[in-house]
Amino acid sequence: MIQKLNETEALFDQKTFCYELKIKGLLCEIFGMILCEHQNDLAKFVPANQLELERLEQMLDYLNTHFESVISLQELADQVHLSKEVCCRLFKKMTGKTITGYLEEYRVNQSLPLVQSSQYSMIQIADMTGFSNASRFARAFRRQFGCNPGEYNSLKLQKC
Repeated sequence: MIQKLNETEALFDQKTFCYELKIKGLLCEIFGMILCEHQNDLAKFVPANQLELERLEQMLDYLNTHFESVISLQELADQVHLSKEVCCRLFKKMTGKTITGYLEEYRVNQSLPLVQSSQYSMIQIADMTGFSNASRFARAFRRQFGCNPGEYNSLKLQKC
């Protein structure tokens, strides 16, 4: 594979006649090698069925529409006609995240323009974005952005 990559680099540097086609051919060979190398892993992959995709879309729509309020797991499960347990498993399977983790990340992202505006207190922003209190909001914000909401604007200016 390294040899193929070196050939690709040489062709690009030399830019001989039809070098683009030759590079595409080499890249296809490299991709084929990678696929063959991971054939066993790929065989384990099970694509989602249409019903699972539709249920995930319904869950995401519901979470994104109601993020500013308290959402119970039962409410969400009722939206997609599943038990709470199956709802959690499906969400994790399809997104790689827990429902709580996704919702927290989404709420923090929704809070960003409010934090940047400097018009609201942390308590107001926490309330507007569905966090139960300012402390939980600050903790989630710090996890996602590496600083407290109050520090965000000044740190962002320093990095520019």
